[in-house]
Amino acid sequence: MDVIQISTKEKYSIINIYTQNHYKGRKQCWATIKEALKEMQAAKVILEGDLNLVKSIEEKFGGTYHTNPSKDVLEEIMEQHNLIDIPPSNGKYNWSNKKVGKSNIKERLDRILIQENIAAMYISIKSKILHTIASDHKLVTIVMGKMGNQGPLPFRYSSIWDSNTEISELVKEAWEPRVTGSLQYIWETKLKTARTKLKEWTKANEIIINK
Repeated sequence: MDVIQISTKEKYSIINIYTQNHYKGRKQCWATIKEALKEMQAAKVILEGDLNLVKSIEEKFGGTYHTNPSKDVLEEIMEQHNLIDIPPSNGKYNWSNKKVGKSNIKERLDRILIQENIAAMYISIKSKILHTIASDHKLVTIVMGKMGNQGPLPFRYSSIWDSNTEISELVKEAWEPRVTGSLQYIWETKLKTARTKLKEWTKANEIIINK
């Protein structure tokens, strides 16, 4: 779905997602999303919906936490397409099994991901969980504040890089060249070089998860 920002005429493409609860269906869904994003390289994308995925133990209350094999696929997509996760400002969990006491389980399954080039256009971007009665999921909304160029956004580390031995060499190559200037200038220049190399590596080496 495409929406247009009235004052600037900027067009955003919103992808609404529901990933199935079983692995085979979830794997097919992620493959479809990846193909869609490849065809939308020039678009400004907001990806939102029920991902049926808990990224970390901090996003789960009660029950037993298990690492989801789709987590690496999601992080790969976020890195390749410069997507930022916007956590709710008024709570952590947006799904519950509706049970009470020790049987109660709550998780963050629904999330909103926006591209960095959109986030840089607004002074503030917040998501919020809305109260619901009937559904086991709570609605999540996003509010974008006044527009204003925020400049480059902070560097984001991706756990995709943890398991690859090439990454430490890439960072070493980026850090070795001599740079003159103030300590802040040297730090920012080397960090920028490392970030560029990491992004190029991520785009050139698609991570395939076979589990």
